[in-house]
Amino acid sequence: MDKPLYEPGNVIDFRFTREHMPDRVYVSMVYRMVMSDEWMYQCWSEKSGIKVYLSETEISRRKSKKSAKCYEHPIVKDMMSKGFRFCGNSKSDTAINRAKKLHDAEYIKHIVLKDAVDEDGNMIDGNLGLWVQYQHTIDDEPVLIPREDGGYTVK
Repeated sequence: MDKPLYEPGNVIDFRFTREHMPDRVYVSMVYRMVMSDEWMYQCWSEKSGIKVYLSETEISRRKSKKSAKCYEHPIVKDMMSKGFRFCGNSKSDTAINRAKKLHDAEYIKHIVLKDAVDEDGNMIDGNLGLWVQYQHTIDDEPVLIPREDGGYTVK
């Protein structure tokens, strides 16, 4: 039997895609389903603030590799250190419209538009990067305190 790729206590960032908003999860439990050869993970989701159950395949598919040079850019480092998650670069008017559409989402605390940075760390003229901060944030070294409503508080 293979060992699981992730373990309790791991913090994993999920990249933004057309199908999914970015997310950060905290792995709280690793298990296997009866009659399954794939590891499953109970995680706390930053975006939803509740427990989610993910397969190892799902995590590996959505996980951000953070290998592009842009992760060293001061704008990106600053935004991520403040708990913001990247939602893509767009032409300025498109980014503003996307921000307006997300404005009333209950799970979003703040939306910020910043100068767009490409994967090589270069500025993109005429574009803005859309960043969101969720109501619940998970730090790189989180301490999770479960609440009675099924959510959690991160200290």
